[in-house]
Amino acid sequence: MKTTNEHRPTKGRKSAFSKPKSKSPSEPALPKHTNPPPKPRRRPRVSDDLIANTILEMCRVAGLEGSVRPEDIARSLVDQQWQTLLHRIRQTAAKQALAGDLIILRKGEAADPDDFKGLVKLQITAQGLSKSPPIKTAVVPEE
Repeated sequence: MKTTNEHRPTKGRKSAFSKPKSKSPSEPALPKHTNPPPKPRRRPRVSDDLIANTILEMCRVAGLEGSVRPEDIARSLVDQQWQTLLHRIRQTAAKQALAGDLIILRKGEAADPDDFKGLVKLQITAQGLSKSPPIKTAVVPEE
């Protein structure tokens, strides 16, 4: 007497290992799973000087009455993974605020540069506006 069902034919029953039949021969096959594009593995490299200069330049453009969000500064520096720069931008802005070049605004009022949290905006002061922008020199070949 056989104890296994290996040799018994299945009559109308579907086996767990049987493939489902397609409804019609012209029915397209299911698309294969495609992986999302790979994310860049490295964080963007941006120097501290470039961050500081970009903060001052964007605040200069906004003027004494305008303000700039740190997110906008990060997006102007890096297209992808701009969130990784936010902490450094906030640290640099705090240093510039302690030097008197910027005011950090929280809910429209000046915040303490040593202790601020949440959404902030950066506004340039008259002292920061009077500082000359860094001079970009090109190397000119001698004749």
